[in-house]
Amino acid sequence: MKLFALLASALIVLFPASSSSQSRLRDITVQGIPLTPARWVATVSKKLDAVLVYPNPVYWTGDGAASGIVSVQFQTDAQNRPIALSLARSSRNRILDRFGMRAIERLGPLPVMPIAFKPGQRFRANIVYAASYDEYNRQLVILRKEEAARRMAAIASPDSVAAVVSLGAGTAS
Repeated sequence: MKLFALLASALIVLFPASSSSQSRLRDITVQGIPLTPARWVATVSKKLDAVLVYPNPVYWTGDGAASGIVSVQFQTDAQNRPIALSLARSSRNRILDRFGMRAIERLGPLPVMPIAFKPGQRFRANIVYAASYDEYNRQLVILRKEEAARRMAAIASPDSVAAVVSLGAGTAS
């Protein structure tokens, strides 16, 4: 009998009743690591690349596919969807401009904004459409020069410069 009482006591100590074990549990809060502005831009660029479409050659007139840089400026709403889209730079081709604007519209909800971005932040997506890899590389040189000029302007007036989402679209097939 003493052995049974000793075993029962040991079991109670090792495996307490469920009501007392629940009182020892604590709430656990899990937080994700916030994105840095650079990682946010990379994530949005990857998402934009996935929805970007090079216009079908049926749209072209003349001697072949067009090339150009389309820059679309936008803000985000409370659900981080792009809103207030405007053409910040035309490729001088209405079809490319239209396809660039549609790509931004198709993005859907974007990742949670880094705390470094202020409410109402303006973003600019630079979309490169190229008919060849040489043309693509030439346009990237243009974008890099413009970005360097933008950075210099940001030193004088950081509020006037929007965060930039730059990416290169695929070439015509």
